[in-house]
Amino acid sequence: MDVTLAGVQMRGAQVILTYNRKIDRHIGQYTDGDNLEDLGRHSKEFAITSSLPLAEFLAFEKSLEKGQPTFTSPFGTYKVVVKRIEYSDQGSLQLLLVEDIQ
Repeated sequence: MDVTLAGVQMRGAQVILTYNRKIDRHIGQYTDGDNLEDLGRHSKEFAITSSLPLAEFLAFEKSLEKGQPTFTSPFGTYKVVVKRIEYSDQGSLQLLLVEDIQ
């Protein structure tokens, strides 16, 4: 799928979306088991695999220094934090993005 991060378009990227639910666990003294409570909030993580030529990667890296990026994909548009970047000398790129919950 085609995605855009920090103004850089990546064509044919693979995107894996992960939802993380916020839960709370209460373990009472002298009770059997525990109580799980769904707090009704969730955050999203996006694992992206793509490729970029070195010159485009260096421009992308500079664009991240300008502030918090926006990620746009068929899933929607999100303000994100880039948690991890892996780039190989062959031009392959792997990113892990975490949604910034407003």
